[in-house]
Amino acid sequence: METSQDAAIRLLQERLQRFEDERDILQTLYRYAHTIDSRQAAEWADCFVEDGVFETRIRENGAPARHRGRAALTRFVELSQRPEALVQHGLMEPVIAIDGDSATATSYWVMFRERGVSEPYLRGFGIYRDRLVRCPDGQWRFLERVSISQASNSVSPDGKSSLPAPTAS
Repeated sequence: METSQDAAIRLLQERLQRFEDERDILQTLYRYAHTIDSRQAAEWADCFVEDGVFETRIRENGAPARHRGRAALTRFVELSQRPEALVQHGLMEPVIAIDGDSATATSYWVMFRERGVSEPYLRGFGIYRDRLVRCPDGQWRFLERVSISQASNSVSPDGKSSLPAPTAS
């Protein structure tokens, strides 16, 4: 039979685990932005499980462009991140719900790009809807990340589309 002290310790351990899980999930969300902005395609793809999905949409009901699996995810970064243009993603106000080794997260994103030398402009903003899992190595990774653009400049300053075509799933 569990004593009140044992129950208190168990509850404290559960709270600590939930705190650590949330912190680790935040690290995945942050690592996603840092690796794509620095064009580390393989590291960015490692934010996803092997057959993970990154989906982009213009508006909530827009046609999805889906990229499934590490090879397609790596290619997405290689095609979407032009070496001559500085890019920075910002993540705001993540709301995380954890259920054992699964989690969901919803957050806002904003993306800035450079037009010319040191002339920033707002590329777009939107919402991320994420499903994550704790992997056998202890790392939280995306099963699926859906990026919904609410406002976007889909053409870069050089007149080229800044959205890569979807790859085969």
